[in-house]
Amino acid sequence: MNTSSRFAQRYGAPQRITRSCSTPGCGKTAPRGHVDRCHTCAGRLRRFGHPLQTLPASYDLDTAIRRMETQPASVSNVFDFPALERRWQETVGTCRGNAEPSYRTQGRFTHNKYETAASAIIRDIGEALTFTRAFDLVAALHLLQIERGAFRTEEALEFCTVEALRRAAGIGRFITEMREAKGTIRRSFRKEVDKNTRAAAAKLIRVGIGVAALALAKREAARADKERATRASYWQAVQAIEAAPV
Repeated sequence: MNTSSRFAQRYGAPQRITRSCSTPGCGKTAPRGHVDRCHTCAGRLRRFGHPLQTLPASYDLDTAIRRMETQPASVSNVFDFPALERRWQETVGTCRGNAEPSYRTQGRFTHNKYETAASAIIRDIGEALTFTRAFDLVAALHLLQIERGAFRTEEALEFCTVEALRRAAGIGRFITEMREAKGTIRRSFRKEVDKNTRAAAAKLIRVGIGVAALALAKREAARADKERATRASYWQAVQAIEAAPV
């Protein structure tokens, strides 16, 4: 007995339409006919602002953070760090008030749903991370961009900053399975955030600490360049001494 539908009998089994991913260099196929990117590239575009962008390696990021941790002590007479911290706390406080839909509390719309979700992210970051930790992390990402060009676009830098802060603060992570013997995490997933919310959160981070973090990262990059130049001139002098006739 033929159990297939009359449509299939007459026109044949429907063919799933696929196409190659539109990202240059990606050999995967898009999952549906009306989507032009594969799951991986689409996820990176949503999370990191570019289909080929990924977060910096933990080693590189930790090294950059270590370098930024030594900067505040050396330039304490130049930057007013208590003022920077107060600015960040003001931003977090404003986000704490905007983390609820405005119509529910005020009876009118003062910010949209993306700004509401972004404010909740900044609020959670401010409660989970100290100012120093958040500032050093943002400055380290700027330093990687200045020295290595680690991010493909400005939007990629902003989105990666939001994602790095979310991961450092443990925001939106849900643990589904643990290793009972070792007490470590076996499986977990992170709540997805849409692109508009990430853009709104990046704007708040830029207003709160981003500009100051960029200035400090530029200072650290200039210091490292000067140190490399001094080291190179020293070894040139050593080679000249060695080559001089006795």
